[in-house]
Amino acid sequence: SVGSVVITATGGTDNNYTISTVNGTLTIGKAILTATAEDKSKEYGEANPVFTISYSGFKGSDSVADIDSAPTAASTASTITSVGLAVITAAGGADNNYTISTVNGILTIGKAMLTATADDKSKEYGDSNPAFTISYSGFKGSDSLADIDTAPTAASTATVTTNVGTYVITTAGGADNNYNITTVNGTLTIEKAMLTATADDKDKVFGKVNPTFTITYNGFVNADTPTDLDTAPVASTTATNNTPAGTVSISLSTGVDANYSITSINGTLTILADTDGDGDPDITDEDDDNDGVLDVDDNSPDIPNSDQQDTDGDGTPDVEEDCDNDGIINYIDTDTTSCTSAITQKKKYGFSPNGDGINDTWTIDNIYLYPNNTVKVFNRSGRMVFEQKAYKNTWNGISNKGGNGERLPVGPYLFIIELNDGAIKPIQGWLYINY
Repeated sequence: SVGSVVITATGGTDNNYTISTVNGTLTIGKAILTATAEDKSKEYGEANPVFTISYSGFKGSDSVADIDSAPTAASTASTITSVGLAVITAAGGADNNYTISTVNGILTIGKAMLTATADDKSKEYGDSNPAFTISYSGFKGSDSLADIDTAPTAASTATVTTNVGTYVITTAGGADNNYNITTVNGTLTIEKAMLTATADDKDKVFGKVNPTFTITYNGFVNADTPTDLDTAPVASTTATNNTPAGTVSISLSTGVDANYSITSINGTLTILADTDGDGDPDITDEDDDNDGVLDVDDNSPDIPNSDQQDTDGDGTPDVEEDCDNDGIINYIDTDTTSCTSAITQKKKYGFSPNGDGINDTWTIDNIYLYPNNTVKVFNRSGRMVFEQKAYKNTWNGISNKGGNGERLPVGPYLFIIELNDGAIKPIQGWLYINY
């Protein structure tokens, strides 16, 4: 070890000299030992690595384990120290045999990886693009978008007229002193817009050809029109010239288009009764039976009777009487031979649902023999007011086709009885309701 050691002078003889020996001193000084902080590197935002020291100058088998007090290496850099170079300071250290010289190292702080991903978005065809946003992965510590020197941007080439499909949301740009920014594109999904096709309600007079059916659309975007649809819906009906007065559905075929989801709504064709066949429907005709007597003054506005006779004074005009009680009114009966006197009975097809227990429901004789029957009743405007399958003589004059449950007003009503037995044609006539 360092210190002083005796240099011993001994021996020596000579014939002419008496040799006196005097010892000397060997001075052992400290060796020079260089302690160098090793260079290190890390990413921005990470904790410092373990700092190490390399040595130059050890003698013999000496090592760091033989140092009385080893030097240390440290840096003032932290997780929030920006990208660049920082000193690794080597300091301290003491030993009896070495003079320790320290050399600083370099800590290289590199950029961290930051991934910027365009968020997937969706919109309907015809809409403006949504606001494009970006999600980030890789921020260090409390860093956020606000800490980025220049943030990346997200955009798409899609516009309001771009067809349904998927399109790229491009993420680009972005720069920062502490981050290497990697961009990832997103997807813009353009979905079909909602389009409603409604068949317009129409009306026609019984016996006339169907009107031209039209469709109203709600939901077209941009400058689109029905001609832009791949397959436009078509309006049609099962009604013909012979379809009786009432209402029939105007149905729409299925429409198809790449940019629209099409919802179809049916319309209604109202077939207006025209008792006298003059082309003017009863609803507007002031003389439905064309007998020269205005409806407001006519005791039977649906059957011609210009004389307005009511021979028996029972409130039922002669033309509506059924003298032989066979269910066919005199006006259309070809066999009245069984009538014993002129028009003395009320017609069979009439009832008075006034709750007195007498003739309160419409009774159709022998209807039970035809269990598959269908009975329909229409008002003077041609609208169906009652319909029932397997009729059992129980109708009390209350409409089952809308309304608020109130009984029908006094007056004549057109009826159609379909027996549905394959042999007998539908029976049509007039029904009178009184109270």
